[in-house]
Amino acid sequence: MSDLSTTAASTWKTVSTTSVRWFHTYANWLVGITWKRFAVLAVLLLIVSGILGNILPPTTVTEWSDVPPPPKSPKPAAKKPAKADPGADKTITAGGYTISIDKDGVRIAPTAASAASAASASGAASG
Repeated sequence: MSDLSTTAASTWKTVSTTSVRWFHTYANWLVGITWKRFAVLAVLLLIVSGILGNILPPTTVTEWSDVPPPPKSPKPAAKKPAKADPGADKTITAGGYTISIDKDGVRIAPTAASAASAASASGAASG
C-alpha cells in the first residue's frame, strides 16, 4: 500500500508543478499583450465556448435513490361557510337596539325595554 500512496503523491506533485508552471507562463504572456490582442482573445474564447456548448451534450445532475420519497400528506378540506337563505329574515338585538334585515331592507329601532326607560328618563328630567 505504501508504494501506491508514494506513486499517487509523486504523480500529484508532478501534475501540480506542471500546472503551476503553465499558469505562470500564461499569466506572464497575458500581462505583456496589448488591449487589442486581449479583445481578440476574448472574442475567440466566446466563439469557442459557443461552439463547444452546441457540440457537447448538456450536463444535468440527476439524483439516484433507492428510497422512494415520502407520500405527501393530504390537505384538509376547506370548510365552506353555510350560505344564508336570501329570503330569510334576520333580527339582531344588541346594545338596546333591534336590527332587522328582511326583504324590505334594514331597520334599526330601540328595543321595547330601552324605549320605556328612555321615556321615563325624559319624563323625570322635564318634571
